[in-house]
This record gives sequence, C-alpha cells and structure tokens, in this order.
Amino acid sequence: DTLEALEKRGLAGPVDGAKSLFGAAPQPPAEMEEKKGHTPSINDCSPQVMKEAEETCKHMQGGMRDGCIFDVCATGSEKVGAEDAAADALAMEVSEKFGFLASLGLPRLLDVQVSAQVQWAMGLLMVGLVVGGMAVGWTSRRRGAYSRVSVVEGDEARSLIGGGGSSSCCAADGLGDEEEALLLHTPSCEYEPIVAAA
Repeated sequence: DTLEALEKRGLAGPVDGAKSLFGAAPQPPAEMEEKKGHTPSINDCSPQVMKEAEETCKHMQGGMRDGCIFDVCATGSEKVGAEDAAADALAMEVSEKFGFLASLGLPRLLDVQVSAQVQWAMGLLMVGLVVGGMAVGWTSRRRGAYSRVSVVEGDEARSLIGGGGSSSCCAADGLGDEEEALLLHTPSCEYEPIVAAA
C-alpha cells in the first residue's frame, strides 16, 4: 500500500493504545525517543565512498543493492557492505534450495509465529520419532530382552531371572529356598496366562 492509500483508510497514524499489541509494554527510554546526531542520506555520500559502495554491492540487485549502498555510505565502511552481500547470498541460496516448500501451500497447524513449512516439518519429525520409538520398543519386547539378575553368595553366583526369548520368558532358575523366592519375586510375563484364584 502507498502512504496515500493508508491515510484514506485511516491507518497511517499512530495506533490507539487500546488497540495496540504493545499496550502493556513498558515505555521506551527517553534517549531512544530523542533524535541524536545527523540523519544519514545518500545525497551526503562522498564520491569516493560511493564508488567503494557500488563496487562492494555490484553483485546485488534491486532494493538489496540500494540498501547495501546506503549502508556503506551511512557508515563509511566497506565491511558493512560485505555483510549485506553475505546476507543476500545466504537468502538466495536458501530460497533456491527450499523455495519449493513455499509453493506447497501448506496450512498452518498452530497460530504461532512459525511458518507452515517449519510446523509441518516439526510435526513429521515428531511422528517419525513416535513411530520409530514404538517399533524399537515392540521388537525389543518381542525378543524377550529381559536383564539377568545374579546373586553372589561367597564364591557362588546364580542367575535368578532367565531371558533371551526362551519359551518360559520369566521363569526363575536357581531359586533354591523359600526365602530367596519371597525376596526375589519374578516379574509376570506378558505371555503367561492369567489364572483366576478358585
């Protein structure tokens, strides 16, 4: 929109405090609201700095090039122009590699300040993690991957809980006396039938 069009619709002036999204924000410091120093202008740029700016920004196009030249003229430093050129090159590379995502027209999943493409990528990542976790958990349970517990008495070690996919996946080996049987109660197995007490 042009400034004239915004003025016709009543949108060119300051936003009323009740309608502002920043109404509850603290007031800015006074020094931020007062103009200090000279406002840079492209007309004040010396011919030598202008030549350096045009040389630094020659690979850029359109508004990015104009902004780069202004930045070099305002600061008097070619380093700022080189930073602008690097930012422009990065933006071009990203748009070349991931520009196809913008044409997909994906709807937003949540009303947050994150693009629809990023939201969908994060959603797909979460689904992949859940499915992968379920697959790994299911296969490890199917294999009967139970850890072995050993009791050491003197020089003798005995395995108390068997595992590794045997037919009696939770059977206890080596429970010799009643005390050990009570202290080291074996866990129920998911494959054992449930027997109701008579």
